[in-house]
Amino acid sequence: METDLLFQLVESFLDKSASYDASKTIDFNNPFSASESLEFSGNAIFHKEVDMAGHTLRVYGNVRCKHAIQNASLLVYGSVTIDGECKNCNVFSHSSIYVHHAAESNFWSYGDIDIEVEAVNSSFSAAGSINGKNAAIRGGRLASNGNITLDSVSSLGEHGRTSLIIGDRKIIFAKVSAIDANIKRLENDLVEVTDCINIFARKIVEKRLIGVHIPQFEAVKKQKVDIENQLNEQKEMREQFLHAHTSTNKKSGGNIIIRSRASNDIFIEIEGSRLETQKPAQSVLFYTNGKEVFMDTYYPETSHQPVLS
Repeated sequence: METDLLFQLVESFLDKSASYDASKTIDFNNPFSASESLEFSGNAIFHKEVDMAGHTLRVYGNVRCKHAIQNASLLVYGSVTIDGECKNCNVFSHSSIYVHHAAESNFWSYGDIDIEVEAVNSSFSAAGSINGKNAAIRGGRLASNGNITLDSVSSLGEHGRTSLIIGDRKIIFAKVSAIDANIKRLENDLVEVTDCINIFARKIVEKRLIGVHIPQFEAVKKQKVDIENQLNEQKEMREQFLHAHTSTNKKSGGNIIIRSRASNDIFIEIEGSRLETQKPAQSVLFYTNGKEVFMDTYYPETSHQPVLS
């Protein structure tokens, strides 16, 4: 599935998911096969293999797959944990993603993505950081708005080039769009609860109940305060996120760290500055001064940091 089409599914999914209660957990103790698209309103734990046969699974809580999952489009409002192999899947998480092994799959996260062992010809997009300090990456595309930390990176020949990107504009747009959707929902909720408070107030005056403790009225007023607090948090988050990625004083969007080995033919882009590796390198740190990408030796046991000019 193309990532643009996946993201269209994500946008409609997020509009609906905000109203769901994810306090309950559903356990699937047998191998799971789906013949149609499914929705679960709580957390989902799959104790055996999962094969979605190309269908879509929407979960309005957290998901954990304790074994392999394949052929799935997985849309999750909470976090995603995949302890086995994830093959031929499209995975979105509003929170964070952990995957043990990935092959031929696409991942989107509004938080961080953790790769434990290996990713082969897969795509990762994270509004946070991509962490794979013990992971080998072979082919594919990793785009982040934080840092990218990996053990080793290699390409798969002519049709399997590896790209590492920090400052991906599509991720920034996606994250801001999600925040905007939350703000709009909260503003609508605020209008509704304010109308409810006004109705209560008129009834209190009509029935001469001023000064009388009415639990329902107090609950609605508290709800309004909670919504206002959430709304302010979302607006502040939006401003911070935009400022972090549009500030003219920012010299670097983050660092790319390859702890063990980077092969040649790796494409690096940090906030629009580009570099292609021409020869293999050991333990390298990629960073930018806002105009060029530089490659320096990575010293994991020291506090060494490059001087950005």
